[in-house]
Amino acid sequence: MNKEEITKEIIEGIINFKIIPFFGAGMSKPCKAFDWREIIAQLKKQLNTSSENYLIVAQEYEDKFGRAQLILQLKQMCELKILNSNTLENHMKILAMNPPIIYTTNYDNAIEEAATQLLRNYKKVVDLRDIVESKHGEKQIIKFHGDFRDSNSIVFTRNDYDKRLKADENPLDILFRSHILGKSVLFLGYSFGDENISYIFKKHTELYGNNNLPKSYIISFEENENKEKELRNKNVTTLLLSSADELSSIINQFSLQAFSHSIDAQFDDIFKPLPSIVLTDFELNNLKKYIESESYSNNDKHDKIRETLEGKTMPQDVEQSVYEFFEQTIKNETDLKIKEAILISFQHINFRKTEHILKLCIELMRLTEYPEFVLDLENNNWACDVLMIVEHKLGNITNNTIECRKWTCLMILGYLEGMIAENKKLSFKQVDRLLDGLKNYGYDDFEDLGAGFDKNNVHQTIEHYLSQHGSTLRDRFKHKSFLGNRRQTVMEIMDGMMKNLPKNLNK
Repeated sequence: MNKEEITKEIIEGIINFKIIPFFGAGMSKPCKAFDWREIIAQLKKQLNTSSENYLIVAQEYEDKFGRAQLILQLKQMCELKILNSNTLENHMKILAMNPPIIYTTNYDNAIEEAATQLLRNYKKVVDLRDIVESKHGEKQIIKFHGDFRDSNSIVFTRNDYDKRLKADENPLDILFRSHILGKSVLFLGYSFGDENISYIFKKHTELYGNNNLPKSYIISFEENENKEKELRNKNVTTLLLSSADELSSIINQFSLQAFSHSIDAQFDDIFKPLPSIVLTDFELNNLKKYIESESYSNNDKHDKIRETLEGKTMPQDVEQSVYEFFEQTIKNETDLKIKEAILISFQHINFRKTEHILKLCIELMRLTEYPEFVLDLENNNWACDVLMIVEHKLGNITNNTIECRKWTCLMILGYLEGMIAENKKLSFKQVDRLLDGLKNYGYDDFEDLGAGFDKNNVHQTIEHYLSQHGSTLRDRFKHKSFLGNRRQTVMEIMDGMMKNLPKNLNK
């Protein structure tokens, strides 16, 4: 089989939840953790031994220095020195596809940290107790060769492997064997040199035959015909890649295909968690460079912003950077096409921190100084109206119509007060739209909006702006409402908003 055919099979398995990811030590290399070869080299150096067999070296170390010292050395060498969305990029992109089960022989916490960053809930399974306590349908990270939580769970030395291989009743082996009866395995950052895993696959092919078991896959960077043939005999197909960059590209393909499939299938099962695409700091920095470049048109930059940001899941350490990027782009003297992209993208990116949403809602009010971002009934311009977008976003986080109206009024008033503090005079049209927004969202229905805005303060703010623009604005504020009966226009508004569906929502 060629690379494209193997990749297609893996993608099919992933989107149908028929493949279990299995992480090896190579997946933790970007975090500057030692791999198996480096760990053994360090132990050999301390032992001054001529032994070449990894398991014998590990056993010699334990025999000489004791189990506690061995575990201490492993902890130090397996420590993840750089933990962020870039070093955990591949972990996150796989987790974003919502695999229900993940296996690893790694002792480190890279997968757990990636899950925490993405707010994915997984139960760590290390021993029988964890299996028993797992709830039905609960997602699991199975630490196949132990975890530093319990030094007795660590499988590393010759004796550890002998004990594991002789004990056919080991709970994790039984669990793994049950999983691979009906699921394929995708080995990532793994050499398949592990005796325990190799034995299980060999046993299964002897018992059931290759034709009766699902094919598994391993990603490799070294061409070795003998090794590939040996793996085929265990029903494992090798996907040969040229570099770590190609691995990242392949995982991107997996992620995008899973996301696209989930959009197509979401109406078939509305309760299934949807996979998502992860936005990394690296991609955000590339976007900034793209916008700063003079090689692209503002229309190109508009599309690039939307394609990069919309529909994405942000790790915790990236959200602050995205917030600052939005804020600076709104404030800076950038082209209106770029500001428009930011305004539309704001609807389709999920900030976890309410503080970020509220601050950006106030900042977005600055865009009301441009006619392009103000509701225009005559020209049917709904899609980029700032107030409607802010109301929509606040509605998503409050889930309460009255609270949404209240918060929208607060955003408008916060901006108006901010402009007074900056000693800025707003245009007639901008003030007209903002005050009309206050009326439509029923500012006068609330005795106290909070944040220091009681009825008296609100009327003082409104009066400040009315006095700047004379009787014409005062009369319009008294008698006019842009929307009139909002129930009559809601469908038209929704039609306009549909023009701004996320760029990453495949048709």
